[in-house]
Amino acid sequence: MMKIRNDKIWDGYYSVSPLLSKIRMRPQREGRDSSFQDEQGNIKQIDYQKKTVTIQRKLEEARGMTPEDFVRAATEPGAGMGNETMRTLYETLDKVTKETGNSVDAGGGPITQKMFLEIMHKIQFDFTQDGKPIWPTLTLGSAAHIEFQRRWAEWMGDVAFINQLNDLIDSKREEFREREACRRLVD
Repeated sequence: MMKIRNDKIWDGYYSVSPLLSKIRMRPQREGRDSSFQDEQGNIKQIDYQKKTVTIQRKLEEARGMTPEDFVRAATEPGAGMGNETMRTLYETLDKVTKETGNSVDAGGGPITQKMFLEIMHKIQFDFTQDGKPIWPTLTLGSAAHIEFQRRWAEWMGDVAFINQLNDLIDSKREEFREREACRRLVD
């Protein structure tokens, strides 16, 4: 029963955002600090922060609870932790993109063609073996996502935009090839 409950906690965690399932986890079983190497070769310390989610249940609430209800209730703390993780992720991304100059602010307005191309210009692309771009994930709120989909459909009919986008993809492909050619292979 505990394994099922623990699985439901993770289900709740991952239900918050599809981004959470794309984040690789590395268990750390000992020590109080860690670090990683960024794209420029700099060693960055990881600043651990304790995060908690408090869920209180009274014994009376559990009386008469079916096993399915018990298991379903386990998604609540998982979703709470998922929300905490996403909040921290967005705060960190905001800080890092501002530090590196990769921040683009729509000022509360919709994304324009120019802004979209500016965003794509700032992002490192990877490509498949046959040269097709692996598009980055664009995270938007519900209303912004609907608006972007509508605008994207319009943009696909704009020959000038398509030419600019193709030029950008060609330059990103060349950057990718240069990056791959200079990559150090490790056994």
